[in-house]
Amino acid sequence: MDNYNSGNELKPTITVIIPCYNAETTIERTLDSLSKQTYRSFELLIINDGSKDNSNKIIESYLKNSNFNYRYIDQKNAGVSIARNVGLANARGRFITFLDADDIYHPYFLEILSEAVTIDDIDTAYCCYSRNVEKLLNDTRVKPERKNVHKDRKSLMLSFMYRRGPCAFFSFIYKKSILENNNITFTENSKYGEDLEFTWKYLTHCEKGSFVDIPLYGYYNNPTSVMNNITWRVTDALCSVKRVEDYLEFNNIEFYYTYHNYMFDRTLLALLKDFSKFGRRDLFLKLITKFDTKDSMRSLVNKSPNYLVKLSALIFCMNQKLFYHIIKKIHHKRT
Repeated sequence: MDNYNSGNELKPTITVIIPCYNAETTIERTLDSLSKQTYRSFELLIINDGSKDNSNKIIESYLKNSNFNYRYIDQKNAGVSIARNVGLANARGRFITFLDADDIYHPYFLEILSEAVTIDDIDTAYCCYSRNVEKLLNDTRVKPERKNVHKDRKSLMLSFMYRRGPCAFFSFIYKKSILENNNITFTENSKYGEDLEFTWKYLTHCEKGSFVDIPLYGYYNNPTSVMNNITWRVTDALCSVKRVEDYLEFNNIEFYYTYHNYMFDRTLLALLKDFSKFGRRDLFLKLITKFDTKDSMRSLVNKSPNYLVKLSALIFCMNQKLFYHIIKKIHHKRT
């Protein structure tokens, strides 16, 4: 099923892509955040990826009573990467942004990021995200001041790699022309890390960008999401890291060496933490058996500019069992 409402006949400046799967409890709030956008030259492209709950009814009802310029595609379940690629293939906007079906945009998200890329004539801009979803959604203050930090490609990549400011693939705005000219899409059948892989490939072709140092994306920690149902499949993220390495090397990007010397080890640490957080000692031990995790953690102690990363890696090197129980305990206290 494919529903379309052209709304304003003019070609939209931005396409907002929302993949949706079993999001009946959150999708209305997500769409509310788009209704509140101060910037209106956008189209919504929502792909219902074979939801088995009431998502379809809620979406159809909401869109019917909205003034969105939208296209709604209801397809058989194929996975989030394919759903996002369907969105890319159907996007009409000059720029692309992504919004998950349980997250929200600050009312000025589209306005501030679109200003950053158009006024400053750059290839991308990205903002911080916040886990305080309700605060961002209901922020009625005047427009936040745009605090831009301009960066060249190397600075963009360093900032993204070390996560200077909480950011992720969904907090970026992308030029459609760069995506199309370089055939950048989401790797299908990869369940973890494919979103960061997408952004890394995009940054490879950016000459300059801007970091907007304010939280404009609301990230909801959904207890039913894939990241909260840990299996060995999360190690797909290591494959994504390797694909990015190959991509950087193929394109003769000097940053390849920096990425190669850090990201695989950093991803191993993230996996060790995830398995510890959710009490998967079996997967924790399996990871230690399959990879030289101790050597990787030693490397992070020496190379990471982040104090907490260094400390976590150091504790692992000293006592793996202690690392596991500390991370698990910290996570349980926060939840």
